Formats: sequence, structure tokens, C-alpha cells
Amino acid sequence: MYLQKLTIANIRGLKHFEMIFPENPAGWHVIIGDNGAGKSTLIRAISLGLIGPNEVRAAHPNFAEWLRKGEKKGFVEVLLEADKQHDFTTRLGKTRKLTAKVLLQSSHSLSGLRGGTPLVEAIGDESGKITPDKFVWSSTSKGWFSAGFGPFRRFTGGDTEHDKVYLSSPRCGAHLSVFGEDVALTEALRWLQEIDYQQLKAREKKARQDTSPLNLANYEQLTVVSDDAVLGEVKQLWEIATRLQESSLFQEAESLLIRALTLTEKVTGPDHPSMATSLNYLALLLKVTNRLAEAEPLMRRALAINEASFGPDHPNVAT
Repeated sequence: MYLQKLTIANIRGLKHFEMIFPENPAGWHVIIGDNGAGKSTLIRAISLGLIGPNEVRAAHPNFAEWLRKGEKKGFVEVLLEADKQHDFTTRLGKTRKLTAKVLLQSSHSLSGLRGGTPLVEAIGDESGKITPDKFVWSSTSKGWFSAGFGPFRRFTGGDTEHDKVYLSSPRCGAHLSVFGEDVALTEALRWLQEIDYQQLKAREKKARQDTSPLNLANYEQLTVVSDDAVLGEVKQLWEIATRLQESSLFQEAESLLIRALTLTEKVTGPDHPSMATSLNYLALLLKVTNRLAEAEPLMRRALAINEASFGPDHPNVAT
């Protein structure tokens, strides 16, 4: 989706603010201002308009601090254009335009006494024929992606209670740091790790496919595959196992290295330099997982192969 127009009324220091974006949505828009000019207020208002009054509750904003001093009402309104390829647009018509408006209004004070802290609630404006709760404010509608980041961004520390929001209220989670200074973006790191893990698992699955010439259950298939092709697949197994090990997925890495070792020996024989490499990969993994008694004989065997292949003074033997 694309933001086409933003209107803010009586939100903190902004009595009335309106910003219209070009019809062509591509590009960056830079907002410059002194400290206290309202840049953070502007970003928070946009986030509120994009995720809606229900989803934003997960961030626990204090709307009593949002209303401009002396005012009892305010609002944030965003005009959006859906992306026809990525966003759910049923009932929006050919223009694919949608207005999302959040009203802030003050009612009685929390203490019930005059001068007490006012209770300010955020509600969605449902006066239009098409309401945003079926589209941009919905947690289940296709597309309508947005994300916001506040001025305080960190990948460590922060209140771990916020981590729950990423799962329970994902649209709010994408804007969480906008609403709090104690938010750490640790979920982003976990998300990247999960993507990397899934990619590695997909490659591992491909290597396990029955149609693969390296199917261990059918060794005779190797006779119709060139040695170079098999060793190329073995190198790929080494690479995947290394990345799995870097992600602390030691069991998965060990499984691949054992397969690589078996394939190498089947194709090259027990005394080929490639066998020494396969042995070393597996031995190093065993060493990292503190299984030194298992690692030592593999390292000694790899050393003996390299000495026999290259001589005792070759760099491969030294390393």
C-alpha cells in the first residue's frame, strides 16, 4: 500500500497538519525539524493510522499525553492506495483508495474529580461506507504491509515483555519501537535467523530427495554420475553444514557431514585427500561440541591421509 495523504488535528504540538504525497508513490520523503518540532509525533500518528485503535492497544500508549493541551478531541486520518498485486482490495473499486481515521476523545477523568487525569480513548471512525478494519487494520487480510521505527533502536536489551507483541499483534509489532523507548528489535534478529534456517532446511531437503544421484539408499546410482559431480555435491553439504553449525544447529550439521564423508569414501576411496577434508569437517564439529574422544581419531586419520598424499612438509599437513 501507499500513503497518499496524512491529516492530523490536535495531536500534541500539532494543531493542524496536512501532508499530501505524490501520486507516484516511489521514492523517499525526508522530514527535517529541530528537537521538539514534532517529528516523533508525526511518525507515531502515521503508525496509529496504519495499525488502528484496536491493534495499537498492544503497545499500551498513553493517549492522555497525545491530545493537544486544552483540547478534548483530535484525530489522525490517512488516505491509502492499495497495491493491486499485494493487497486485498475487494470492494475498494478501481481507485483502490481507502481512508483510515482514528478519533481521540477525552471523557471523564480517571479519578472522577475535576482536575484529575483525563481518560482519552482512541476509536475508529466508521462513518464511511468502507471501513479499514476489513483491510489495513485487519490482522488477517492479505497484504497492507507497513512498518515503523522510533528514534530509539537497539538489537539488545529492552523490556522482554514486548517480545510477546510480535506474535499476538503482528501489525502493532511492526511499529512497536515507535511507541516505546524500551523496545529492542530482538524479534527481527530471530526472524532473520529463522529465514536462514528455513533456507538451509530447504537445501538439505533437496539434497535428500529420492531423485538425487546422491541418494544413500541407492548406492548403485553413483555409478552413472561423474566423480566431479558427486564431489561438487559433497562440497555443497560441507557448506550447508558449516552454516548450520554457525547457527548452533549441531545435530543437523553432523548428519550432513556424516553423509558427505560416506559419499566421499564411496567415490574416491579411503585414502583420497577429499577424504581428509571430510574427516576434518566432522572432527572439528565434534571438537566444538566437546566430543574430543570422537574427534581425535578422525583428525589422526585425516593427518595420515594428507602425509601420504602430499608428504610431511606440505601446507595441507601443517594445517
